[in-house]
Amino acid sequence: MFEVLVDRGEDNSFLSPELRAGYGGDLSFPAPPPGRPFVFSNLVASIDGIVAFGGLGAAEARVISGRSEDDHWLMGLLRASADAVIAGANTLRSDTRHTWTARALKGADADAREAWGKSRGAPPDPLQCCGSASGCLDPGAHVFQRPELQAVVFTTPAGAARLELPEGVRVFTVPDRSGAGVDIQAALHVLRGELGVERLLCEGGPALFGNLLDLGLPDEMFHTVSPLITGTKPGAEGRLGLTGGFLWEPGNAPRFELVSARTGSRDRSHLFLRYRTR
Repeated sequence: MFEVLVDRGEDNSFLSPELRAGYGGDLSFPAPPPGRPFVFSNLVASIDGIVAFGGLGAAEARVISGRSEDDHWLMGLLRASADAVIAGANTLRSDTRHTWTARALKGADADAREAWGKSRGAPPDPLQCCGSASGCLDPGAHVFQRPELQAVVFTTPAGAARLELPEGVRVFTVPDRSGAGVDIQAALHVLRGELGVERLLCEGGPALFGNLLDLGLPDEMFHTVSPLITGTKPGAEGRLGLTGGFLWEPGNAPRFELVSARTGSRDRSHLFLRYRTR
C-alpha cells in the first residue's frame, strides 16, 4: 500500500479495486494525441539525479533503487498499463536475460495485475521495443527469443544491414537527419500508425529519455527518488545523470507539473513522483 502525499490525478476507475487499493488511488491515462502514442516514462535516480554508478551493468537500477519492493511493484503496474515498452540499446545490452513485462516482476499483486490486464482485453505482455543506431544487438537476448513476446527494433540503414535477429522480430529503419541516429519521432509514428500502440512506456536509459525530453516528451513521467546521494565530478566515467548528456537553456528547459507524490509502505524513504508535461 502506498501512502498518498499529493494526488491531483483524475479518478476514471482505470485500475481494478485491488490494484487501486495497493496504489492508493487510480492510474488513468488520457487518449493518445494524433499520430503517436501517449508516452510515459518510469526511471529511478538518486537524490542528486544519478541513474548509474558505472560498471555495474544490469545491476545499476537495482542498486540505485536499493532493491525497493515498492519501486518494483510500481514498475509492474506501469508495464501492465502499457501497450508497448521501449528502451535503448545499452539498457538491453546490460541484461540480455531481462524482458520488459509485468510477468517478469513477481511479488505482491502479480496475479492481480495479470487478471486486471485480461479483464480489459490487454495483450499478456507489452510489445518489446528497442532503439539501436548501430544494430549491435545480441540475437540471443530474451526479448528476441521468447516465443510469447513480440519485439520491434528501430534502427538506421547501417544498423539494419548489421542486424542478425530471429525471424519474427520486426525491424523499422527510421534514420534521423544525419543518418547516423534513430529518429525517435518517426519511431513513435510507426508505433501508433502501423502497430496500433496507444500507451508507450519508456524505461530508459538516459540517452533515450533525454531524446524524448528534447521532443517535448514524455507526456507523463513517473520518477522514483531513491534516498541515496552518489556524488559525481567532471569526467566521471559511467556515472550517468537522468538526461544522458542533453542540456537546455533556462528559457527552454523541459518543465513539468506535479500530479502525485507517494511514499511506499515498505520503503518509506523513497519518493514516488508523477509529473505531467507543461
